[in-house]
Formats: sequence, structure tokens, C-alpha cells
Amino acid sequence: MARPKPAFFVSILLRIKCSIFAAQLFMPYMNTGALFQYFVVAGLINTSMFAFLLLTKRKHTVVAVLLIIFMLLASFQALLNAFDTRSFFMTYPHLSRISWVLPTMFGPLIYLFTYYLTSRQPRFRNRDLLNFIPFAVYFVLLLPWFVQSADDKRALLDDFEALSVFDFGWMNQFSIPWTLAYLLLSLRQLQRYRRELADTHSEISLYQFQWLRQFIYIVLTILIISALGFYGRKWNIPLLTDIYHYNYAIIVLALYWMAYKSITQPALFNLEGKRFTTPAVLNSAAVEPTSVVVPADSELMMPVAEMLQITAVMNNQHTAGTHNPGIEGASDTTEPDGGRKYAKSGLDAAATEILLARLLTFMEEAQPYLEPELTIYTLATELESNRHHLSQVINAQLGTSFFDFINSYRVKAVQAKLADPALRKLSILGIAYDCGFNSKATFNTSFKKHTGMTPSAYLKSLSQ
Repeated sequence: MARPKPAFFVSILLRIKCSIFAAQLFMPYMNTGALFQYFVVAGLINTSMFAFLLLTKRKHTVVAVLLIIFMLLASFQALLNAFDTRSFFMTYPHLSRISWVLPTMFGPLIYLFTYYLTSRQPRFRNRDLLNFIPFAVYFVLLLPWFVQSADDKRALLDDFEALSVFDFGWMNQFSIPWTLAYLLLSLRQLQRYRRELADTHSEISLYQFQWLRQFIYIVLTILIISALGFYGRKWNIPLLTDIYHYNYAIIVLALYWMAYKSITQPALFNLEGKRFTTPAVLNSAAVEPTSVVVPADSELMMPVAEMLQITAVMNNQHTAGTHNPGIEGASDTTEPDGGRKYAKSGLDAAATEILLARLLTFMEEAQPYLEPELTIYTLATELESNRHHLSQVINAQLGTSFFDFINSYRVKAVQAKLADPALRKLSILGIAYDCGFNSKATFNTSFKKHTGMTPSAYLKSLSQ
């Protein structure tokens, strides 16, 4: 991991000074929860400074803009929540009821941030504005309040406790399931992207999007706590009432966490407009021929009769719901109706069997799985096929994903080396890397999936 630049530490000092100034500014409105309020104010100042640093970059991608908007709005919402007192809103009456509107934006912003971060072409689409219809509706409904003069608002805010009852109306209640729906959509988008990677890449860097999944779960946890605090105060439930104002402290911590990661590990946030993982040959027309080419030199091909027999066995086992013994631990997440999914692929039964035969032979003889960066695109190029046809063969004929297919060979290679007494002095992880694995997490997960044992337990069993 790259060492932070000096500008990073300068920005930290600047944020501390701004936080102290903000604390002095808001000190008259701080009550017994002054420490929490100071923390929230510091969070808003630091988030603003972070947003400024992002805006100074040359490239302002959709991902960066969405990140800035979310962090600023979440920090401001936390500020309004922390200073939800009569004295504060009597001083700043125009800030009242803004907290009713902002939560309608959190869910859509997180979802769009997730979508653009995992899409091939992260460009803003006009239809994405439809996600902010509730925000527009809320704003129109509250417009009569917003346009009132400060004196008129103060006259109403004077009886703060009576007016606070309206804080628990249908608007703020609707924001809870609205945000929940978008968080679930974000998790589904992330899972969909995870499956897409499994169909195209043999080594998935889970760390690339692990932070995003963690962040979504953090926000989901905050939403649950917020809902408990909201209804606890609405119905005067002991204990739950006390967490109403303090739940946004977790949001501020999450914002600090995101800001820290974006500075120390900017590649995780992909602020340059690139996709998380995009194969270098994705846009290469050379790797997308429209047919399966059968070379005249058939040294790489098994006898057709033998391959037809292997294919039949595989199909029977897949239909019966069992794993292919040659592809141990085949994924159960592939499409159950492969025929319907690939009905228009243009790959007939004969071509499918030929491609399957060439694939299995090539895997055994050329051992492409030893290449850590192997993708379905590069493998399709070697087989003079295309990604879609090769994916069809692996998914429909073998009943597994590309990720599990390649790693099953790597696991078997690791098993073979672990069984060799001459290699016992090597570390398990070193052997895994020699066999094509590129991360410890992927190796441990794949090894246990395909063998039912951890690598260390498997090595111990060989000694018994």
C-alpha cells in the first residue's frame, strides 16, 4: 500500500483547525450531548474538506460526484439530528424540516454509486433522475414551509415540543422502507456483479468490492437503529428513545472510514472512471469470432468418441444434480435451465461437444490455469472461440462457473504438489501461488469447497 503523501497530513491538520473553529461556532447550542455534537460538527467539516480535495482532481466521474453528494448530505443530516433543539432552530429557522427531505436521497445515492462502480460504462443516465422523485415530491409538499419568513417560522417553532410531533409523520416514516429498498437493491447489484466476475475471471479480488458491501451493511445497521430510535421516540418506548439522536454517530464514523480509504487506497473507489475489474481484451474485436474454429492439426483434441462419452456422463451427472468428478465442487449457482438461457446462442450440439472436448484437452495439456490473471476472454482466444460460447459450455455442459472451473484445476494441482514428499518443505501458500492462485482468501475458499477440508487439514491427513 502506497504511503500517504505529505498533502494528506496537511489536510488532516487543516481539518482539525476547522473542527475547533466549528466547535466554537456551535458551542452556544450544545447541550449535555456536547461531545457527540462536537463529533458530528467535526465530521461535517472534515467531509467538506474531503469533498473539496476530490473536486480538485482533474477528472470528476459520476462515481466521485455521487460519493461527494452522499457524504455531504449524510454529514449535514447528522448535524441537524444532533442539534435538534429549540435554541438551534430558533437561531437558524430556515434549517428546520430540511431533515425531512434529505433521507429520501440516501438510498438512491448509495444504489447509483454501487451501480456505476460496477458497470462497464459509468455514465450518467437521465432516467436515473427518476430515483429522486420522492425527494421532488417532498420538496414540493414542504415548499410552503420553506418559503415562510424567519419570523413566521420562529413563531411556530417557539412551541418546539408541540411542533416536534410532526417529525414523526408519514414523510419520515416512508423514508425508512424507501431507503431499505435501495440498500437491498444495492446488495443485489453487488451480488450480480460478483456472479458476473465468477463467469469471466479465475481470480476475483474480493477486496475490491468488499469495502462497498461492508459499507452497505453498515448503513443497513444504521437504518435499523434509526428505525428503532424513531419509533421508540414516537411511542415513548424507554431506552429506544435515548438512541434517537445518537444513531448518526455511526454514520459519521462510516464517513471517516470512507474518507480514509479513499485517500490511502483510491483504487478501491475507482474515481478514475474505470470498472472494478475489466479484462484488457474486453473491447478487442479479435477475441470475439463468431464461430468455433476446428484446427486441422488435432493434436490438442481427444478422440471424438471418447469426448462424446465424457460429455454424456457430464450431462447425466448435471441433470441428476451431482458434481462432475473432473470438476470437483462445481458451482450450484449456474442457471438451472441452460437450454433456455442459450437458446439463441448459435452454438449447436455438435459444436458444443467439439468446443467442450478442446477445452478439457487444452486444460490438461496447456495448463492455462497456472496463469493467475487468466480470464474467460484470454482462454476463449486460445481456443479460437468467443467468450459467450465458452461460457455456455462451462455453465450448461459442466454445470459450473468459470471461476470454479479454473480453480478446481488449481486445487487439484495443489493437491498433487502437497502429496509430493520432495515439496513438503514449501509453504502451502507458496504452492498455491505456483498453481495459479493469486490471493490467500480465494485459495482457502476454493480448496475447502472442492475438497471439503482446509489446506492445513488436508496436509495433515496425508501424513496419517
